[in-house]
Amino acid sequence: MTARRAVPARTAAAEAPQKSFSLISDEKLIALYTAMLQCRITAEWAHAAHRKAGHPATHAIHGREAAIAGVMVDLGAGDALSTTPRDQVAGTLKGISPRILLPADLARPAHRNSTSSAQPADPTAIGVIPPALSTSAQLLTACGAAWGQQTRAEGKVTAIFCGDTHPLPHLWHEALALAGRHQLPVLFVCQHAPAPAEAEAHSEQLAALAKTHRVPAITVDGSDAVAVYRVAFESLSRARQGRGPTLIECLATPSAQDPLLNMESYLARKGLFHAQLRQQIARKLRKQLRAGA
Repeated sequence: MTARRAVPARTAAAEAPQKSFSLISDEKLIALYTAMLQCRITAEWAHAAHRKAGHPATHAIHGREAAIAGVMVDLGAGDALSTTPRDQVAGTLKGISPRILLPADLARPAHRNSTSSAQPADPTAIGVIPPALSTSAQLLTACGAAWGQQTRAEGKVTAIFCGDTHPLPHLWHEALALAGRHQLPVLFVCQHAPAPAEAEAHSEQLAALAKTHRVPAITVDGSDAVAVYRVAFESLSRARQGRGPTLIECLATPSAQDPLLNMESYLARKGLFHAQLRQQIARKLRKQLRAGA
C-alpha cells in the first residue's frame, strides 16, 4: 500500500494558483491562532463541566484545533456548517453559544439576565446544522444545504466536519456522487489520527471514491494550521466560484506536535508572537465563558 503524504504549508501554497494566494496577512494569522485557542479553551471548559456533573465528556478536541480553525476562520455568516457531536465546538466559532456543548441540565443559564439572548435559540438561524444520527444522514443533509445555496447563487458554501474516526467509504458513496454530479459548493473535512493499516486503507479508498465522482481529494498535515488554512482557502474559493466540492483529509502522524505550539512557533518566526499574547487572548475567552457567552 502506497503511503499517503500530508501536504506541508509550503507545498500547498506552491500547488495552488498563484493568483489565489498572496502572503497571509498578519491579521489573518492572529485570527487563525485566536480561533485555535478558542477551540482549545472552550473544549476544556465543556470537558470540565461534564466531569464536574458526572457526565461523560464528549468534546475533547486536543490535536484537532488546526483542522477546525483552518476551515472556520474564513467561513462567513451566510455559509452553513455541519458537524458531528464531537466537533460541535466548531459551531462556537460561527457564533452559537458554548452552552450547546453542555448536557441539557447544565446548558440553562445560571440566571435569567446572563442568558445568551443575543444568540439565536435555534442554531440553524445562523447556518449551523444539528448533528445527524448517522454519517450518511449528516453527509446528505449537508449536500442538501449546499444544493439550496447553489440554487440561490449567492456564493455561499457548506462545510462539513466528519469527525476523527476513519470513514467507511460505502457510507459516502451517495453524498459524493450527489456533490460531484451537481458540483455542489460543499467542503468535506475529515480529521484522521494515526491509524492502523486497515483504517489507512479506508482513507485511501475514500479518496479514490471522491475522485471517481469528480470531487478533488487533498491531504494536509492536520497539525499545521497554516497548511490547512491555505488548502481550505483555495477549496472555499473554488466552491464560491461554482467550481464544485472538495474533500480535505487532515492527517496526523505519531510524531505530530501540538497544533497550538506549532502555530506559536510559526508566529514567533514572523515576529508576531510574544509571551503575553496567549495570556491576553485566553483571559478574554475565559471571561466570556464565565459570563455565559
